[in-house]
Amino acid sequence: MIGNYKEKFHCRRGICLFPKKKFEEALEVLNKAIEINPKDGYALSRKGIALLNLNRYDEALDIFNQAIEINPKDGYALSRKGATLGSIGRYEEAMEAFDKAIEINREDIFALSRKGFALINIGKNEEALDLFNQVIEINPKDDFALSRRGLALINLGKNEEALEVLNKAIELNPRDVYALSWNGAALLNLGKNEESLEVLYKAIEINPKDGYALSIKGLA
Repeated sequence: MIGNYKEKFHCRRGICLFPKKKFEEALEVLNKAIEINPKDGYALSRKGIALLNLNRYDEALDIFNQAIEINPKDGYALSRKGATLGSIGRYEEAMEAFDKAIEINREDIFALSRKGFALINIGKNEEALDLFNQVIEINPKDDFALSRRGLALINLGKNEEALEVLNKAIELNPRDVYALSWNGAALLNLGKNEESLEVLYKAIEINPKDGYALSIKGLA
């Protein structure tokens, strides 16, 4: 019982470090939980998240695969495995993982929205829109789905509609660099150069290394 208590304590302590972006420290704490119980799928998948946020993609994949081996119906591990694969451009494999997560839970908004983003990256914007619409129907305030829906609409040449969606995403999260950058791109496509620059400067102020915002700013 003492070991079980310590395991849960370390696991919860590690997760509490995520909002503070202390992922290295979280990794150390989660490892303590896993040392006590190497088959703790919950701790393993959270370790995978820490590794993903540290851009240690191969290690994250290995950990998510371990969690899935313990429990093949671990939707959390499956969807985060998909996100990891998407981060390294392995979109087809990512969608396979998302599909498995969605089979387990048809309303898994993380898997649905990230699969939508993977579809955008392989040029399937219409299919992506269908998924984002599903997510927004479940949760109208999902800023990830809203901003990516805006991107899909831009790719389809629907810039006015994209602006409406992106403005909603920015209302929910004014520091969403992606939504701001894509908002600037839509404004530029509509010939609203001054408004575009104003939005892009906001994005660059938040993240001076935002290559997309910088490149669009160069065109405005």
